[in-house]
Amino acid sequence: MGRKIRTRAEGDFNTQFLEEEFYPKASKKERRYKEAALIMGAIKEAERMKRPGRFKTTLAIAEDEFPVQVEKSKENSYLINLASHACDADIYEISPAVYSLILNDKSFEVDITERNGMMYVVIHDETYSIRESKTKGAAPISRKVPAGLAPSEKTVTAYMPARVLKVLVVNGESVKKDQVLMVIEAMKMEMEITSPGHGVVKEIHVKEGQSVIQGASLVTIVEMG
Repeated sequence: MGRKIRTRAEGDFNTQFLEEEFYPKASKKERRYKEAALIMGAIKEAERMKRPGRFKTTLAIAEDEFPVQVEKSKENSYLINLASHACDADIYEISPAVYSLILNDKSFEVDITERNGMMYVVIHDETYSIRESKTKGAAPISRKVPAGLAPSEKTVTAYMPARVLKVLVVNGESVKKDQVLMVIEAMKMEMEITSPGHGVVKEIHVKEGQSVIQGASLVTIVEMG
């Protein structure tokens, strides 16, 4: 049976203890990728089980076991609780088995496959093998939610009648604040339409060559932070 990650006092999963005790040489980036893989695995397991409301499980990565709680807040959005901390997660399918995963203000491209009861999650060329633990009675999970980290949707509109020349992003693509999303032409001038913040493209409302009126919706961004 795999070892459980516990604090010295409460017996709960604790990120700081995990870092100091088991992964002293791992970089913050490596720990972030592992957490993203764990969360992606938890979301896919919740979807597979088709359980409404909160879903609690214990997942194992290699020899380590982690209690996780998943709660769907709205379409594509989840509240994830790892006992030591909570975070918001949004997932968007880019192509079959490839997803854009946003955790608070961090974005990851994730490739996931399932085979023989095991999930294989690939993030930045690192593969994590995740399975549901046989261990029962995972430690209770806190409901504390980080303040000010909930995602919000913003729709960028045309500020004057125009024609769409170029669309530079696709649905599910991660974008940065002020990144150019598309180019429009108005009054014989080309103008760049930029992202209002960091996030992911939820929906593109227009196509190249299309004429739009003032106030028409161009693109919707799920903005983080």
